[in-house]
Amino acid sequence: MGVLERGYYKIRGPGKLKLAGCRVNIMGIPCSRECDFVVPAGRTYVFKVDDDRCTYSVSPMETIVGKDELGELLYYNRNVILSKLENTEYDGVVFIGPPDSFKSTISIMVFNSVLSDNKSYRNQPYYITTDVGQNEIFMPTFISGASSYILPGNPVDHAASCFTGITSPAFNTEKYLWCITYLVNKLRSERNLLFIVDTDGWVFGHRAIYSKMIIAELFNKPLIVYTSLDKEFRKHLLYHFKDSIEYTISREPVSAKKSSERRRVHRSRLVLKAFKEPCRIVLDCMDSNILGLPVFHGSEVDPSIFGVPSVIYAESWKGKIIVVAENEFPYKRGGIEVLKKNWEQGLITALYSNGEISGIGLVEKIDYRKKKLSLIANRGVPFDYIEVGRASFPEVLRSLESSLH
Repeated sequence: MGVLERGYYKIRGPGKLKLAGCRVNIMGIPCSRECDFVVPAGRTYVFKVDDDRCTYSVSPMETIVGKDELGELLYYNRNVILSKLENTEYDGVVFIGPPDSFKSTISIMVFNSVLSDNKSYRNQPYYITTDVGQNEIFMPTFISGASSYILPGNPVDHAASCFTGITSPAFNTEKYLWCITYLVNKLRSERNLLFIVDTDGWVFGHRAIYSKMIIAELFNKPLIVYTSLDKEFRKHLLYHFKDSIEYTISREPVSAKKSSERRRVHRSRLVLKAFKEPCRIVLDCMDSNILGLPVFHGSEVDPSIFGVPSVIYAESWKGKIIVVAENEFPYKRGGIEVLKKNWEQGLITALYSNGEISGIGLVEKIDYRKKKLSLIANRGVPFDYIEVGRASFPEVLRSLESSLH
């Protein structure tokens, strides 16, 4: 047990915090007198204590709880954005910035705050994350939305999602933009909403600028909230969108290598957590219930014609030859696409039932002789067909396979 004074704090997971005898605001969610919340591993929450004495307990004891200047800055920026939104006709708030710039934290704080005091705003808030690498609402590789309170890393009810199959829009910008457009238009057709949109950290280069412009242009009256953009990006942004807010938050620098590795580890943790009761499912690749595979579309070609023993499978499709080979394939020329053996292992997969996403899976392997695909998914999840993405999670696959033995 301990006592917290009035001020701003942060708690780093994994841990559980109980507060009593005070008014508290946790990531934009108000809480009076008694509240408790769980912070998952790898996540940090900021909260504000509004009374002079607040009793608390935390478990495990090594969980870090401390006063924090960053929390004060985050709440200050939240308040600036909220004051801009009150009694206005904005239908979209689009957060743009590089990785580790607190876009997700501030956007969630703004969404939770609007949701808790909706009388001051014209439309019901709806949160969308296009951060396909770190989606905490549903799953990495998805663009997702939610209309209930959000605490990063905790389950969110009634999430709407669209599967991109990638962990960065740079890998398939067309599919990425199609997904966000589809989701916004679908939700907007049902009711008037104030969309709070957290974008990914891809902000360098013309394609990145183009993708963010397309997202902002989905809304009739968008408010752009940005940080740490280069001169060219700011020029384009401010020319096309007059309503904008820039926020600045200083923090200790994080090397690109460390930041990338940290995100990779957290991404794998989010995917692994989704498999509550994994089981193995075998599907016929020649059926029409598998989308996204680059093989089994054309006419099979006898591998022996290449005179290379490493060729496992080959087919001819749309004027090109697709080859699956164990080792280096010697014939590198136009019209031949080579896939290395085990290329499919760990690929993220979306399961669909009646046209809606019902679950996720990971491709385990393909048997080219029998033309069968082995998939690991949650037991009992209904599906009519699956869609195989491009992002691979081999370390998650190994963990799931070991649990099935």
